[in-house]
Amino acid sequence: MKVRNILATKGGRVITIPPEETVRQAVALLVSHRIGAVVVADADGRLVGILSERDVMRAAADDEGVFGRPVGDIMTRDVYRPACRRMTCWRWPTPCWKSVSATCPSLTKGG
Repeated sequence: MKVRNILATKGGRVITIPPEETVRQAVALLVSHRIGAVVVADADGRLVGILSERDVMRAAADDEGVFGRPVGDIMTRDVYRPACRRMTCWRWPTPCWKSVSATCPSLTKGG
């Protein structure tokens, strides 16, 4: 399946959450939007991480109290973004990092 097809169904809107929000709030967001991951952005809208269902499950396996912890405690911090620092790549009408595709010519590591 191509990202283009997924976005045609799900829509191109990027769902974000601040790192200070609780994991419980993030799970509610995932469920309400029927998505498997949410972008974690700081107060200035900068990408600081991503929280996936897998991140939540790994943390819950070790800590039953994870749902009260901040998202920033368990999110994946090692996220790739467009090197140009724009949210879109010239080859894609949607964010490169969302496509998780090697075809984007200018991905770099970090936020």
